[in-house]
Amino acid sequence: MFFQNRGLAATAILPVRKTHHIRRSRGTAAQDKEFQPLNWQREINFLKGCGLRRMEALRLLVRDIKCDARGLPRIVYVAQGKGGKERNVPVLPGREHDILAVIQGRGQEERVFARLPVRLDVHAIRREYAQAYYQFLSGRELPCLTGRLTPGDYDERAVLEVSRYLGHNRKDVILRHYLR
Repeated sequence: MFFQNRGLAATAILPVRKTHHIRRSRGTAAQDKEFQPLNWQREINFLKGCGLRRMEALRLLVRDIKCDARGLPRIVYVAQGKGGKERNVPVLPGREHDILAVIQGRGQEERVFARLPVRLDVHAIRREYAQAYYQFLSGRELPCLTGRLTPGDYDERAVLEVSRYLGHNRKDVILRHYLR
């Protein structure tokens, strides 16, 4: 809506977006040549376990990671996500030890990460988390990469949950940018 006038942009024609035109985090980029992932494995594995955005991870304190009775991390509390919203993000089953490796033996008020490299493709890691969690929740393969999706092609409940975990709360964002 432009200037509180719903009809002002009625004649504007927006280009149609196609899945095969989406390039972000779908392959190697120029910046990947300047990044050494082997030097950042603890950080990468941590992010694969919870799918946080860069700033969410940098603001994260050790106390924000909630553990179960056995001492395994289950929930990562994001106090201030995109748009200032808070949310609870479940740790991907099987990745608990990656989270634990980063926080073990640290003070509750310490930041989990002092810094993250700028060249780290956090969006690609979020996409990997979303795909793994969708498969865990639904027990299904990822939706096909091409063509129009019908509701029978995906598990809607799992898509909505993954969307909430990533902080989007929109089914279309997850289907277009994360699962395909």
